[in-house]
Amino acid sequence: MWNDIFLFVGIAGVYKLLYSLYRYGKDSLFFILALFMSFTLWYVIPILLSNCGYWYIFDAMVKISLEDFNSYVIYEVYFYLFILWAYCKIRKYKFKSIIVLEEGGRIKSKEGFFIAYSVLMILYRTLKDVDYSEANDLGNANNGIMFLLSFFGTYIISYYYVNIFNQSHNKRCKLFLFLIIASVTQAVIMGARIYLLVFIWLYFMKNWNYILERKYFRFFFPVILLLISFSLLLPIMATKRTGSNLSKSDLEASGELVLFHLNLKLNSFAYSTALIEYDGEGFAGYTPYVGSLLKYLPRAIWKSKPTPLSYDGSVEGTPTRRIPMLLDFQDTDTANVGVSTFLVSLWQGWGYVFIALIVNIFYLLLVSSFLRHNSFYIKAIGFYLLCFPQLIATPSSGDNLIQRLLEVPILLLFLYLLGIIRFKYVYGQ
Repeated sequence: MWNDIFLFVGIAGVYKLLYSLYRYGKDSLFFILALFMSFTLWYVIPILLSNCGYWYIFDAMVKISLEDFNSYVIYEVYFYLFILWAYCKIRKYKFKSIIVLEEGGRIKSKEGFFIAYSVLMILYRTLKDVDYSEANDLGNANNGIMFLLSFFGTYIISYYYVNIFNQSHNKRCKLFLFLIIASVTQAVIMGARIYLLVFIWLYFMKNWNYILERKYFRFFFPVILLLISFSLLLPIMATKRTGSNLSKSDLEASGELVLFHLNLKLNSFAYSTALIEYDGEGFAGYTPYVGSLLKYLPRAIWKSKPTPLSYDGSVEGTPTRRIPMLLDFQDTDTANVGVSTFLVSLWQGWGYVFIALIVNIFYLLLVSSFLRHNSFYIKAIGFYLLCFPQLIATPSSGDNLIQRLLEVPILLLFLYLLGIIRFKYVYGQ
C-alpha cells in the first residue's frame, strides 16, 4: 500500500513540475510536450499496466514479484523527479555566455544540400532493403560509416521537424513534410513501431491552438482515434517483425493483445531489474564511461577500444544486449530491449548514480537552450538531442548522455564548415 502511495505522489509531482514549466512560459512548447510524452510513455503507462493485471508478462521472464518491481520503480520515479526539480530551480537563473551562436549569411542555399542528402539516404535504405533483424544484428552494431551517414541524416531530419513544428514560413515546408513522412514510413516498414507516434506529433503541433482556445473535444477526439488505430497495429506489426501470424483467437482478443504489447514494448523498468538481480549493483563499473568518452576515437588508433555503454567493451556487454542474454532470449543476435535510467546507473555503481544525476540536469539545460534559440538550424541540435520520436534521452544514464553530448561539437563544426553558423565573442559586452 505504501509503495502505491509513494508511486502516486512521485508521478503527480513530476506532472506538477511539468505544468509549472508550461505556466512559467520560458521553455519551448515542444520541449515541455516532449518531457510530458516521454514520462507518460516510459514511466506511467508501464507502471499502470503492470499494476492493473499485466505483470504476468514479466512474472516468469524476470522472476521478481510485482511488489519488488514497484520498489525498483519508486527509485526511478523519484530519481527523475529530483532531476526535473533541480532543472526547474536552475532554469530560473540567467547565465552569461562568453561565446554565442549566430546564423551565417546566405544560408538558404544550404537547404538544397540537406534535401539532396535526405533523398539519397531514403533511396539507399530502400534499395538496400534493410529489415528489422538486419538493422539490429550484432554484426552491424559497429558499422562506423553508416553511423556517421545516419548521424548527419538524423540532424537534417531534425531541421525539417523544427520548421514544421514551429510553423515557419519557409516555402519548402511542404517538401520537408514529405521527406519526414517518407522517412517515418520507411522506419515503420522496417519494424520501428514507435515512429507511428510522429503522426500524432504532427497533429499536436499544428493544432495546439485548439487547447489555447479551450476547444478540447476538437483537439483530443482525433488524437484518441489515432491512438486507438495505431495501438491496434502494434500486435500486427510485432508478428510481422518476428515472421509469425495472428490467429483468429488473437484477433478476437485484440484489446488484450494491444495492452500486452504496450507493456512488453514500454516496460524498460522490468527488463532493467535483470541487471541488478543477476549482475548486481556496481557490476559494470567505469568501463561504460570509458567507451562513451572515447566513442569518436578512430579504431585505426585503438582497434580494441571499448564499445560505449558496455561493461566489458563488447557490443554484447551493453545493457540493451546484456539483458536479453541474462533473460535467456532465443535470438540474442538481434534482441535488444529498452533500459531505465536509475537501474542502469546503479548497475554501474552508486557513484555513477550521482554522476547520472548531474549529467541529466546539465543535459536538460543544454537541450532547452538550443530549442530556445532563434535559428532553426540551432534549434535542430536541441531537437536532435531529444532522440525524437523515441524520447529515450530524457532522462538516461550518464554514460549514454555523455556520448550524445560529444555529438554537439561535431554538429557545430558541421554547421560552421557549411557556413550556416558562426561564433560571436561577447565577453565584456
